[in-house]
Amino acid sequence: MANKNKFALTERDLKLLTFAFESKILNLQQINNYIFGNKDFSTVWRRVRKVETNGYLERIPYLSNDNTFSGYSITNKGLKAIKCVFPYCISSNKLKSDSILHDLDLVDIRKSFEKFSVVNNYLTENLLQNCDEFDSDYKLRPFVNLRSDAVLELQLKSGPSYLALEYEPSLKSKKRYFDKILSYYSESEIIGILYVSPDEGIIKSIQKAESQICQRYGGKFKIFFCRSKNVLKEQSQIHFENQEGHPLIFKK
Repeated sequence: MANKNKFALTERDLKLLTFAFESKILNLQQINNYIFGNKDFSTVWRRVRKVETNGYLERIPYLSNDNTFSGYSITNKGLKAIKCVFPYCISSNKLKSDSILHDLDLVDIRKSFEKFSVVNNYLTENLLQNCDEFDSDYKLRPFVNLRSDAVLELQLKSGPSYLALEYEPSLKSKKRYFDKILSYYSESEIIGILYVSPDEGIIKSIQKAESQICQRYGGKFKIFFCRSKNVLKEQSQIHFENQEGHPLIFKK
């Protein structure tokens, strides 16, 4: 007699596990929004709980505004389950987030960009760092080496084009910004970088570092900036701009 209690992953479960691997961590609201299509929350929680208790996801508590929430990361068992259906060759297994709030924000930023038809592909850091194809691709290897938060593949009339994406929610040292931006400018294959931040002061600090690099080494400004609130809000376009006032606009 078949075991009625035997657990079997559904196609939606595999989609959830794939998304968890790409993102490193997801919260329940994101799982509901992007995987379940805004179902009743208790229904979502029960299914995620089943996937978790059967060893495919790990629940990771985290703090936000002094409140505790649950995040979910894929386990080694979950990774094994998706390898046979995953479009890329997973060569290593970075499964957990080192910066939970940063990575959760990037999940929503990703979904904002994927609404635009010009964005042919959105490659997360976890994909870039854990799948052999990207390190072997000379066009994408610089982004892998620089550990970009993500890469946007744009489908233009002239062919595919790649932009780095960096998300900066908290202020870092001047030297750290200078070194990071100098590394980007040292890679001539990288034609542009998108910087997203919630704070105008952080953007100013990054702009100052970029100006110093351009003055010292020459070259045109190739970083385009946008506040995260403007990336995340529902709208028909996202407007980025570099320090010379040149716009880069994503339109539906």
